[in-house]
Amino acid sequence: MTDTGQPPPPPAAAPVPSGPPSPFDTQYPVEEPPSTGTQRLVYAGVCVAAGLVLAFPAAWVWTLLADPPSAKLSATGLSFGETSFDQVTSITLWFVVIGLVLGVAMGLVASFFGRRHGLVAVLAILVMSWVAASMTSWFGIHVFGPDHPVDFIALFNASTKERTRMLADFEQGDLLVSSVRLTSPIGLVAWPLGAMLGALAGVSLWPRSHKAPRSADEPSQMSAQMPSS
Repeated sequence: MTDTGQPPPPPAAAPVPSGPPSPFDTQYPVEEPPSTGTQRLVYAGVCVAAGLVLAFPAAWVWTLLADPPSAKLSATGLSFGETSFDQVTSITLWFVVIGLVLGVAMGLVASFFGRRHGLVAVLAILVMSWVAASMTSWFGIHVFGPDHPVDFIALFNASTKERTRMLADFEQGDLLVSSVRLTSPIGLVAWPLGAMLGALAGVSLWPRSHKAPRSADEPSQMSAQMPSS
């Protein structure tokens, strides 16, 4: 054969597909499959345990910042002014602040690890925040609180007879320290509220994904339900 010296013709260009782009042609990864029942139970248990563990340091910080007021018992009564009442109110205020901050952090982390658990993740985050709030209050009162606390709000709202009974165990010159009990239930509500705000922030940070396309070998649901002739 004679060589003509001409280069071979270029290969034919691949056909360009026409029509709208496929919904699966995306830069986002395929979404993760939903979790199993066992995985959801483990996730819920870890959330409850985390709320219990976090309550201990949270209670220590709460009692440290709240700084419950004190008053000395004298023959004329208690020297307890408006400033001391403000300190009693700040006990609940600090509980709210700690609950919002810690709740947001718990919700943010838990929502990141719970993105495959659906509604179970939401319920687990709520339970975790409620456990953390309840146990923080309990640890603050019974572990980090004063040994013989006095509820100053109840003391000053009580009758003379009831007040005498409440002060029966104290003598003149004793220093009475306020308890760290919450003066309003709003303190407990702040924790789940913060957790839900954190969960919403965590959901917004989830990586975007799309559903995997149906395999060509996978029969459609409609054809599977059609009776055979």
